[in-house]
This record gives sequence, C-alpha cells and structure tokens, in this order.
Amino acid sequence: KEANNVLVIQGTNDTLIPPKLGKALFQSLTTVNKQLVEIPGAGHNDLYDYPLAIKAISEFFKLDFLELSK
Repeated sequence: KEANNVLVIQGTNDTLIPPKLGKALFQSLTTVNKQLVEIPGAGHNDLYDYPLAIKAISEFFKLDFLELSK
C-alpha cells in the first residue's frame, strides 16, 4: 500500500529556495495529506538546528508508517 503524505519544511531565511517558492510547491501538491512547516529564522542547510523541524519530521514519519501499516 502506498501512502500519500507530504511534508514540506521551509526555513523563513532560506536564500537557496525562497519561502515563496516553498509555499508555491506546497500549494501545487494535489495530495490531501500535506503539511507545510515554516521554521522561523532557519536557512536552507540548518533546519536540523531547530527543534520544530525535528519534531515535524518525527511526527511525519510516525504518520507515514501508520498509514502504510493499515
């Protein structure tokens, strides 16, 4: 069985992929189970320094594995 969950994590100070492009990507996704998490102050390569990003990733994988096990 295939899960259709998508997580987009965007740093608000990302200069490689500006936040407006991350939002546009998120809005273009057709899946119902999608989540956009914006990390205040984060750039592109320092997301793991922010507890909110770690929490979002952890919760996403819990959800994804639960969906796959159904």
